[in-house]
Order: sequence, then structure tokens, then C-alpha cells
Amino acid sequence: MCELVPPNSAGDAIIPDLGPPSSNNRNGSGAGSGLSRKQLKQRSKRSAKLARRQMVEKGDEGDGTTAEADQDSTQSNQTSTSRLGKSEVLSHLLKQQTLLLVWTLAADGAILNSNSSPSLMIHDYAQSLASFLLSTTNQEDSELPSLAFLNQTSPALSWRWVHTLDFCLLYSARIRRITPKLSDSLRCLTASMVTAIACIVRRWCRRQSLSSASKVPPRAPRIVVRAAGILTAFLYQNLERQRFHSSADNHPLRIDDTWIRATLNDFSEVTAPTGMENPLMAFVDDLCDLVEKASVEVEANKSKWIWAAACLNSLAELQCLNVCERLESSSVLADAVHSLKSWAHKPTVLDDSLMNLPSPGTAAYPCVKSWKCLPIERIYAQDGGFG
Repeated sequence: MCELVPPNSAGDAIIPDLGPPSSNNRNGSGAGSGLSRKQLKQRSKRSAKLARRQMVEKGDEGDGTTAEADQDSTQSNQTSTSRLGKSEVLSHLLKQQTLLLVWTLAADGAILNSNSSPSLMIHDYAQSLASFLLSTTNQEDSELPSLAFLNQTSPALSWRWVHTLDFCLLYSARIRRITPKLSDSLRCLTASMVTAIACIVRRWCRRQSLSSASKVPPRAPRIVVRAAGILTAFLYQNLERQRFHSSADNHPLRIDDTWIRATLNDFSEVTAPTGMENPLMAFVDDLCDLVEKASVEVEANKSKWIWAAACLNSLAELQCLNVCERLESSSVLADAVHSLKSWAHKPTVLDDSLMNLPSPGTAAYPCVKSWKCLPIERIYAQDGGFG
């Protein structure tokens, strides 16, 4: 599977292009050959919808709304050209399922043989994964960083990718406990995952820091809150392991993400995005800067920063030195963070902004909706409509 579905390969290299039916089959006697009844029904619905749309456009001509119709048509064409083809959609879904399988097998293998380094096959797959997750594009929107695997997919596919990384990074908390020694063998896989998730949070926080001081920051997109929650729970689990390690006696808990840079440096032709050399420390600094700036008027825009304060509060409860030092240096930040004390233990009074945060201790979400993704069938139907 690692060789058949490398993450950094193009979609049509994994699955041949599933183009639209030829003109001979579209109107001839062989129309729809090889399609199931369900596929034929879906094609019929799409054809009827397209015909109705064309009739509406013809009816609007000359009635003073031509300019508006042209604008809508342009926007529709832009959306259509940016949508993925069937091969790309299927390849993304296949890559996600392959990653889940490889991660599970690698985690189980690490547990069975904790003294062995990752096999060459897993190392090669990890390098391909890092190249895929950290490759950038010139396109970016208002919510996401310029990571290709997010910007060149639909929102539903982007959410499913974050969902997949969520499963892997919090595997130890939910499914099988992995000791620090055992987790070392999985770092070749987790390094790029952590960096990619941190990029999502950093991109949005930096956009808010560049906005004017008088402008109230907008509500954070749920994918940003979800990414922050994943990293917080991942950090929480790692700091908790430090607490019970013999070498941690009488030593403060401090974030150490040097292993991420070292791991990525071992991969050829893989570089971390600018400013992501220490992604976990950058993540904490970004949250602190956001809360400190946005929490000046506490009640006026609380929903804009409460999720970030909750993440910092979880790390402060473990006496994480990186967070505690920032709290001591800013009373505004400290008041905002301490107001979220024990937030994860009060699910009945959670703010809407906190519903996409997993509990740092158990990695469980407060409701099923926070964990669910759009079904694969609907993603394929919506995003795979173009050949």
C-alpha cells in the first residue's frame, strides 16, 4: 500500500482520469453503459439541473440583470474550474485511508518491537507524507495557510484531512497508550503532521495580529479551532509523560520540539514552511499573542478568543513553563486564561467556540458533531462532479 499510494503522488497517477463520457456515448445508443442505476439517476438529475439553469439564464437576457447574471456566471465558472475531478477526489480519500492503515500498523509494530528503528518502508512513506503535507502553493484563502493539500481541496476534504491527522496524533490518548520510548519510532510520521496542523493556527493568528488594533477579530473558523485543540491535546499528552519520567523530578515542564526539525532535516527535499522551525513553541506564542490582543474588552468579543484561552489554560494546569512565563508577564493574558479554569470538566456550559476542542486529558470531543465528517459518498458527489 505504501508503494501503491504514496501521499505526494498526483491523483491521476494513483487513479486513471475518470473523464466525462464521450460524445458518441452521450447521445448514442450506448449512453450510460457500465453505470449503475444510482449513477444513471445522478447523471439524469445533473442534466436536468443544468438545463433549468440554462433556461433561467436565457430568460434573464435583456431584462436589466445581464451584468449581474454575467457576474454570477463568472463566479460559477471559477468555482467549477477550481473543483477537483473524480480522480483527484478519490485519490485524496484513498490517501487518507492509507495513512490511517499505515499509522495503525506502525503504532502496533512499535509496541511489539520498541527497540527497533522504523523500517525503510515506513521511513520512505513518512518522507512522502512530509513532502505532501508541507508542500506549498501560491493560492491561499482567508482561513487556511498556503499548504497545497488544504488549498487545492474542498472544505469537506480539508476537514477530513484534519480529521485523519487528529486520529493519528491523538492515537495514544484514545486507543493505545504509547510510552515515550515507543513514540520515538513514530516521530518520522508525526513531525510533518504537527507542523502542518500548527501552520493552520499560525496563518489565522498572524492575520489577526496584522489587523488594526481597533478592529474586532472575526470568529475563528472551526477548522482553526479544531487544529488548535488537536495540538493542545498532543502537547498535553507529551507534557504529562514528562511529569512521570524519572529525569523530570524537580524540573519544570518545558516544550521541546527540536525533534521535529531534526526529523524533517533527515528527509531529502523536505523543508518546513517559513517560521515553522519550532512549530509547537510558535503555536503557544501565537495563542498568547491572540488572546492578549483580543481579550482587552472581555465580554464584547469573548467568542473570538475563548477557544485560544481554553487551550492555554489546559497547558497552564500542567505548569508548562512556556505558558506560565507568558502569563506572569501579562496580567491581561493571565486574567483571560484563568477565566477558563477547568473548562473541559463543564460540558453543559461550554461556549459554542469550545465545541470543536477535544478534552486535553482524554482527547474526547464534547459532542458527536465535533468529530463527524461529511460522508465519503457526499464528498464524491459534490466534489467529483467534474471529470
